[in-house]
Amino acid sequence: MIIIHSHIQLDFDGFASMIAANKLFPEAKLVLPEKQKPELKQFLAIHRDSFSFFSSKEIDWSKVDTCVVVDTANPKRVEIPIEKLKEDVQFIVYDHHPPQTNSIQNAKEHIVQVGAAVTLLLEEIIENQLLITPFEATVFGLGLYSDTGSFTHDITTARDLEAASYLFHHGLDLSIITQFVQQTFSSTEQELFEVLLNNGEKGQIDGTSYYLTCHEQTEYINNLSFLTEKLMDTIDVDAIFSVVKMGKHVYVVGRAEGERVNIRPLIQKLGGNGHEKAASATIKNGETTRVIENLKQQLPTIVKPAITAKQIMSQPVKTIVESETIEHASLLMQQYGHSGLPVVTENGSLAGVISRKDVDKALRHALGHAPTKAYMTTNPVTISEDDTLETVQEMMIEHNIGRLLVLANKQLKGIISRSDIIEILYNHNYRSNLQERAAIHSVQNVSEHLQQLLSSELYNLLRLIGEKADKEALNAYLIGGFVRDLLLKKDNKDIDIVIEGDAIAFCQKIAAIMDGHFQEHPQFGTATLTLPSEIKIDFVSSRTEFYTGPAALPTVTYSNIKEDLARRDFTINAMAVKLNASSFGELLDYFQGKEDLVKGKIRILHTLSFIEDPTRIFRAIRFAHRFQYQLATQTKELAKAAGSSLMKLSKTRLRSELKLIIKEKDWPILFRELNDLFVWSHIFEVSPSPKAWELFDKLVKKEEKNEFILLTSLVFDQSSWFEKMQEFAVTNGEMTFLKNLKEIKNWPSPLTVEELHTRACAIPDHTLLFFSTAHKNLNQIIQDYVDKRNQLVPLVSGHDLKNLGFKPSPIFSQILMELELLQLSNKITNKTAAIKWVKENFQLQTP
Repeated sequence: MIIIHSHIQLDFDGFASMIAANKLFPEAKLVLPEKQKPELKQFLAIHRDSFSFFSSKEIDWSKVDTCVVVDTANPKRVEIPIEKLKEDVQFIVYDHHPPQTNSIQNAKEHIVQVGAAVTLLLEEIIENQLLITPFEATVFGLGLYSDTGSFTHDITTARDLEAASYLFHHGLDLSIITQFVQQTFSSTEQELFEVLLNNGEKGQIDGTSYYLTCHEQTEYINNLSFLTEKLMDTIDVDAIFSVVKMGKHVYVVGRAEGERVNIRPLIQKLGGNGHEKAASATIKNGETTRVIENLKQQLPTIVKPAITAKQIMSQPVKTIVESETIEHASLLMQQYGHSGLPVVTENGSLAGVISRKDVDKALRHALGHAPTKAYMTTNPVTISEDDTLETVQEMMIEHNIGRLLVLANKQLKGIISRSDIIEILYNHNYRSNLQERAAIHSVQNVSEHLQQLLSSELYNLLRLIGEKADKEALNAYLIGGFVRDLLLKKDNKDIDIVIEGDAIAFCQKIAAIMDGHFQEHPQFGTATLTLPSEIKIDFVSSRTEFYTGPAALPTVTYSNIKEDLARRDFTINAMAVKLNASSFGELLDYFQGKEDLVKGKIRILHTLSFIEDPTRIFRAIRFAHRFQYQLATQTKELAKAAGSSLMKLSKTRLRSELKLIIKEKDWPILFRELNDLFVWSHIFEVSPSPKAWELFDKLVKKEEKNEFILLTSLVFDQSSWFEKMQEFAVTNGEMTFLKNLKEIKNWPSPLTVEELHTRACAIPDHTLLFFSTAHKNLNQIIQDYVDKRNQLVPLVSGHDLKNLGFKPSPIFSQILMELELLQLSNKITNKTAAIKWVKENFQLQTP
């Protein structure tokens, strides 16, 4: 038997999802939850006879083979008697709520965060080309419109709108949607609404407003969610919480607006669940005062850290000193295309602003020699680095200005323009990036990050490592890229742990406890632990290193964690997380890596970093591109100045770095960014020409990803290209590639297909196509030749020649080559003609 079920307090989305699931599982029985929302009860009072339902009591649960559960994945919200089910019963779940740890176990899941669960089922109905009636389309529409707030809720996706379009094409009746989705209050609901409206308190958290209201009554009213939504429409706040005790239980409903508010974690702490903007909880046998107390304690967690002016401002700002002339201000405006300039004092404090209009007016009166101070506007509108994005928008609107100056201690730090704000509002990826960085700023301990992002097995293993380190009187730290990605909430399987002490001995003890595989590398002071579940952790003793010369490999000595982190490449990779039980999760950030994550900067730790290891230039470009960061100003200048070290870098190491670059998304951009850092001019003694970049782009368009061939394209138009690329060739194939190219360059032009084949029959396709890409006049000829050559099927073989009476000798090659030439020129097209030609043009050898 197959049954279809949904959650208690069934709403339109759960109901519609059940009906949609019945289209996919037509033999299934629909089990109607005992409790339904009032609006659904009203609908069923009219349309109940249109459906065939069973109550939970009518089902023989011991005969159920499959349970299809819709609009929830939480077993506690479904009236299924688990104890009565067979052990091998299969669960299939369709849900649109965020995944959670207490989901139905071992279920076949269809969980996607869309606006309504019915969307997921409609997609399968469409995919299976199942027919639906206009009435069914309307039922599905009730689920879709109610859960998305008529497509106005933040959770609404394009998939929901596409589902709605499908329903319209199949007869959805909007009048019924309007009748049941746009509800009115009953008299008892109106009374409760007015009580909640008048009994609440407003508050602020980090610039975000909330309204908390509570009440107690004996009568149960099954529409608190609807009332809370209406409160949201009435009161101008970012979040609302209604806490109402009805009978023995306390019901909490939360609603929110705005990107900075996420009420779901708070509601989960109360035992409930939901979405970021809409969630609810039921506290059985609860006390209102205690629930309110717990809720208030958790209120700060609902607000995501704000995007600040410091994150979005442009810097440095082009300024003019107040004593400099109007004429100089005009020159700066022309040179940089600015319509105004901030005016600063001799010590750098902001004095005012001067506009193009002010400058032009002064020049018309022949006052170009006058100081800028005389014509500037004083007391300009400014903001601080810590002001939020919302404040910036409000200031621009209030003062009707297109630019805001950002100050810190009266010093000008940056400027924000309307275009900066527009970029944030409409570039979702950029905005998400800024929000992620803002969230990092306040982090001091990452224990919650670890628990949320890691599997329970890995989290418990890290806890065990910390406890064991305490027992051994050692310190253990997570370090490097894993910590960086933990703060960014990105997945990273490369786990490195530094031990202040003997890492090899410590790893061996952990391996024994966990029954894991232990492998040591004494020459490097490292060891690797691999568990049966394939979790892999590298252990290393804390160490420092020094370089005997530019581009040399480092010499290593043992040290403490701070010195170990100081040898890292960039500040964002130089953070650590302490694992010892006494301070588990504590973030160590000696070099302001967290600040650079917030600012989106790639910064080296010391000025000789690129000199000591020039491969860090390639890594800097990779990281900047991957995270959409920028190289810090000094870091960029030091990379440009590291030329002599690049020349000493081995070609093998350089090629290894290029292989990694080519693995990045949109990697061709990185080759040009390396050019901006003078990498190619240092390596090849001259920057690639526009013609070289044109060849590079053509190869990229043909999906070329071999770093040796791409490097060749950057120097191919230089007279010494062969000598330069010889240094990079590490295989016989690469050397042959270069020699073939050199040979091709000396061929006469133009060539017929036959002449081409005589010279190029042994040259691989990729070499010929590289050359043809570099020479427009030969491109089509060589391309045609390669195509014909690849389609060429020999008409005569050496075996055929033996059958004709020829004895194996060098003449075989001559005959077969001449036949290939005749085939390529379409002079011979079949085997009979080929045999005839051989007989007419070659005599049999006589003994």
